[in-house]
Amino acid sequence: MIDDLVSLKSKFENIKKMGWIKSQRAGTTGIGYTFEKLLGKEEEQFPIPDYGTIEIKTRYRNSKENIGLFTAAPDGDYLFSTKRMYDEYGFPDSKDPKLKVFYARIGNRFRHAGKDYQFKLYIDKENKQIRIIAVNKAGEIIDTEVSWSLEILRKKVETKLKYLAFIKADSRFTHGKQHFKYYSITFYMIRGFDTFIHLIEADVINATFMIGAYRNGEKRGMMYNHGVRFDIGEDDLDKLFIKIC
Repeated sequence: MIDDLVSLKSKFENIKKMGWIKSQRAGTTGIGYTFEKLLGKEEEQFPIPDYGTIEIKTRYRNSKENIGLFTAAPDGDYLFSTKRMYDEYGFPDSKDPKLKVFYARIGNRFRHAGKDYQFKLYIDKENKQIRIIAVNKAGEIIDTEVSWSLEILRKKVETKLKYLAFIKADSRFTHGKQHFKYYSITFYMIRGFDTFIHLIEADVINATFMIGAYRNGEKRGMMYNHGVRFDIGEDDLDKLFIKIC
């Protein structure tokens, strides 16, 4: 890990000296994609850290969005649980009400997703799972079938998040093109899986469903699935991680 830290720190300092850098991808993922391209990395979908033993997270200055830790589809008894949530509990898109979406940040207290249903996470210690509890307008429990295995989540946390590099950047548009200036890097070490579970119980870590529908083109109206992301606020990072340097 020390070799990875020293190497990444050195490469970051070289990138920092470059100043403003043109984004190599449009949209919100450009900040991370551009940084990894500058490292010489190719984009990959494997559930392993981004740089040796270190997971990299990039962030805009003053961003209020939660930090995505990792994605994990429900793995309970039913296949395609994510799509079932969309089919049964989806609600109209705020920008195009003819389309259905299921954007929901679910934590350890009931929150609305749409007008008709509320959801929360429940740690089912007996069965070693995290479950979603859904209730209707009357407060009646109508669904407890969507779940994640604690063992699978443990493997995700201990493999993906053992060490973390948190990088911040400024952003600006020049001649219609987005540019980034990466200015700080902080290294962290995970406190442990028990802490991860405790923070779910404390409603600090949430599971965010990101399921929408295409608004334009041939795929208009078709579902797209960006997965389920376990995330945390920037101000809570030190509850999950120990700062190294």
